[in-house]
Amino acid sequence: MLYKYPYTRDRIVEAYVWALGSICEPKFGASRLMIAKYLQVETVLDDTYDAYGTLDELYRFTAAFERCNVDGIDD
Repeated sequence: MLYKYPYTRDRIVEAYVWALGSICEPKFGASRLMIAKYLQVETVLDDTYDAYGTLDELYRFTAAFERCNVDGIDD
């Protein structure tokens, strides 16, 4: 993700270690990877808000998230 978003922090190892501390049984390895990926995406969004976007872009970005509706996924 660093190549696409050079302004973000690379926290994938920290995210995986956090997930490992939360779910430590070996059979939950896939869950740890999923949690680490989610945390990396969340970090990119957080860094976008903090350092990259202009105020107008962030208003539009927030409005787009607020309009998201998951009810139509199964259609």
